[in-house]
Amino acid sequence: MMEGEQVEIISAADGVIVGKNDGNPDHNCDFSNGNWNAVYVQHAGGYQGWYGHMKTNSLTTKVVGDSVYVGEYLGLVGSSGSSTGPHLHFELHDSLGTVVDPYFGACNTISTSLWANQKPYYESALNMLMTHDSAPSFAACPFVDTIHAEDYFMPGDRIYFSTFYRDQLSGQNSIHTIYDPTNTIWYTWTNASTAPHYAASYWYWYFTFPTSSQTGPWRFEVTYENQTYSHDFYIGLAASTSEDLAFNSLQVYPNPSTGIFSISGLDHKDSQVFIKTLQGNVVQECISSDSKEFRVNENIPSGFYLIEVHGNSGSVKTGKILITK
Repeated sequence: MMEGEQVEIISAADGVIVGKNDGNPDHNCDFSNGNWNAVYVQHAGGYQGWYGHMKTNSLTTKVVGDSVYVGEYLGLVGSSGSSTGPHLHFELHDSLGTVVDPYFGACNTISTSLWANQKPYYESALNMLMTHDSAPSFAACPFVDTIHAEDYFMPGDRIYFSTFYRDQLSGQNSIHTIYDPTNTIWYTWTNASTAPHYAASYWYWYFTFPTSSQTGPWRFEVTYENQTYSHDFYIGLAASTSEDLAFNSLQVYPNPSTGIFSISGLDHKDSQVFIKTLQGNVVQECISSDSKEFRVNENIPSGFYLIEVHGNSGSVKTGKILITK
């Protein structure tokens, strides 16, 4: 995710930039590196926020003295400075320079939360569902993980199904279901967490699909903590069955000022185009026109999204778009 520049750091509140550090290595893996890439923001009430370990040359172009607003882009997650892996170091100082924890709870000394809407201490959720052609492999820092992500398979293939959690607690059940193209349950199973607390966890299972498997779009679905998450995958559909939808010609050009993006290499009139979250949830559906231009809905938040193109011939292709506002 760091290499793909998928994790943005945003300002937690309005403020003024009072310091910036950039140009330091961002693939550090221990505590012996003193120099990090960071943005320092003076917030209201005398509080100063430190946003650190950023990716080199990803920092906002704004300079010291410029104002930033809540939710505004500050940089990308990296592993600069004394760091054992990519993450955001958010540190808050009061007017005396003392580090304070903005979370209100039994283990803290503040009288009220500094968060506008304080979330639960443990916020259990699924971060991602994925399918793979082999088990994901996680490398030691600073090497890049090999996820083996794949959404297109053939009958008879072995398919791996993975779930990635945050704050998984003991006794929490996850109900997994695989649906075939007719929306019929192909297989379902339940997994229960037994550890008291996993800050971050992942699980995977694999199945060898019969050579007689139905072709078309399948769905991997997980219900966890009263929320249902889904991920689409395909059996018997090549990633591209027409030259004009080949991967290297599927390019997305977002225009932040107008909200319009275009897709080159798309010649099928009335092809369906979906904008999806990285978790696979559809946030917008478009029908292509002769201009091959699309306008992003104004209510879609900034961030990385998947563009999925369905051609009239049955081909399916995906690309990635960064929506900024």
